[in-house]
Amino acid sequence: MDIISPEAETADGDLRRASIDLLARREHSCVELRRKLGRKFQSRYSVEEIDNVIETLAAEGLQSDLRFAESYARARYEKGDGPYKIKAALQERGIHAGLVERVLGDEQFDWQRRAKLLYQRKFAIQARLRQRPGQYDEDELKQRAREIRFLQSRGFPKEVIYSVLA
Repeated sequence: MDIISPEAETADGDLRRASIDLLARREHSCVELRRKLGRKFQSRYSVEEIDNVIETLAAEGLQSDLRFAESYARARYEKGDGPYKIKAALQERGIHAGLVERVLGDEQFDWQRRAKLLYQRKFAIQARLRQRPGQYDEDELKQRAREIRFLQSRGFPKEVIYSVLA
């Protein structure tokens, strides 16, 4: 029978409670959780103690990088971000590339449709004012470049952008 010291029991309890409080508000990746707990408890608990609590929560199914990635990607998709922008944000939050590709490859994400909706919302008037499709003067070329930059800044791949603008 293992004897657990009261200090160790308190450490697990405090860290676990704080972790569950954070996870109750929204999903967090392991990296985010580690960073937040480290900031809050840096003087009281070691990195190993924090990691042990996070591993325990993950084993219990209370913390999941997959669930976080799916939730985060869905929210950013709904805001109008493209796959490149979402991928960068997920990797910044500590989600490994394989999991990012798996989440973004899900068929629930229709990147073409999302880009088209964004384009229509932002540039509907300019698109209707084009008089000669396929023939552009200098102002129309500048406008087309602006439209391309907008969709690129949202994180859409060039194939999607060109098909939306076609």
